[in-house]
Amino acid sequence: MRDLCVFIPTYHRAEALERCLISIINECERLNRRDILICVSNNDKDDLATCEVVRNLRSRYEIELKNNRYNIGIDRNMLKGFLLYKKASHILMLGDDDELCPGGMSAVLDATKKEYVWAILNWCSVSDDGKYYTNPWKEEELWGNCVKAFAEYNDKMPYGTLLVNSECIAKTIYDMEVTRYLDTYHLYSGVLWDMAELTGGGCFSYR
Repeated sequence: MRDLCVFIPTYHRAEALERCLISIINECERLNRRDILICVSNNDKDDLATCEVVRNLRSRYEIELKNNRYNIGIDRNMLKGFLLYKKASHILMLGDDDELCPGGMSAVLDATKKEYVWAILNWCSVSDDGKYYTNPWKEEELWGNCVKAFAEYNDKMPYGTLLVNSECIAKTIYDMEVTRYLDTYHLYSGVLWDMAELTGGGCFSYR
């Protein structure tokens, strides 16, 4: 089993996806890591621009592309990331408009060595004027205190900041009623908090 799978759901964002993939590949090449799995779930099989982006970048790095036969919606597309738990010990959930900063992959791989259900990683957003807005998490571990964690962090966990322990997914995913989160645009968040509750809270590591 691989150490890490980077999962990217996408829909008609070829240019952004290209920047996202290049940032990941640059980091893998910097670390001389060819074993990190990159998986793209394309929500429109007829989106030729997205297919071309992946095809061109495969000359640098192996990328797994799954084309959905039709648009299954953002929540169902995100759910596919959780179902990759057999492919790697940890899954990094990235949006197609997210990018890894230089040194970002090292931080992600360091985080995989800790024990937790899932982790929120540091992130920053860039405005149209080029300014950075950061979320500098202090490392904090909340052992078994799911209620406290939810109250403090539920509105501060965008999709592209999450690293999930695959073993915890395997133990819980088929015990959840994930359908209640469909069409909310936040299925991933509901699944993560359900995982935390079903595993007794575990350790949330904010880096």
